[in-house]
Amino acid sequence: FRSNSTTHCTFIRAKYSVLLSAASMVLLMCKHLQTSSRQIPQGQLVPKWQPCCRPARLPSTHKQETQLVQLAGVPTCRAAAVEAQPEAAVSGMTAYLDTLRWSNDGLVPVIVQHVDTGELLMQAFADRAALSETLQTKLATFYSRSRGERWCKGETSGNFIRVAQVFHDCDRDSIVYLGDPIGPTCHTGARTCWFHEASVSAQGA
Repeated sequence: FRSNSTTHCTFIRAKYSVLLSAASMVLLMCKHLQTSSRQIPQGQLVPKWQPCCRPARLPSTHKQETQLVQLAGVPTCRAAAVEAQPEAAVSGMTAYLDTLRWSNDGLVPVIVQHVDTGELLMQAFADRAALSETLQTKLATFYSRSRGERWCKGETSGNFIRVAQVFHDCDRDSIVYLGDPIGPTCHTGARTCWFHEASVSAQGA
């Protein structure tokens, strides 16, 4: 009886050992998926849609006006505006920008999507200088039609958008920035500018 009991205990310990090993493997796989989820295969425009599963990152606890963004040696968006090279000084930049179909005002519409979730964040416009700066500094930069000047998102609010990839569409007349927002994207404080669902009633919109 004692021999059978010992054998039974040994079997139970071995069974639990296998279960613990399997659990450890699952945890390692989850950790690997978390660290690799931001990698986008070459040629793939938008990661598989995951609606609102991961909200945009919140700003740090530091005051936004002192928040720094370290990208490619450019400490802040203001510095990037100075350090970004003129279009003609960047090899291949003019050739690429010439392939785009600009409006009569010299602009192209730009859609910003979250690089992790594919969520639409905002829409603006860019001129040649803004797109050239974005490609160089990896900070979302646009042209403000209302102010008539270059506009780097987050330059005054601290809510920068770090651009991972830039795409143009098949007609080459619109642009997508795949970005990682720091803080809310919308000036209202919402994480996206699209939060009003269209609704039409008998009286109109």
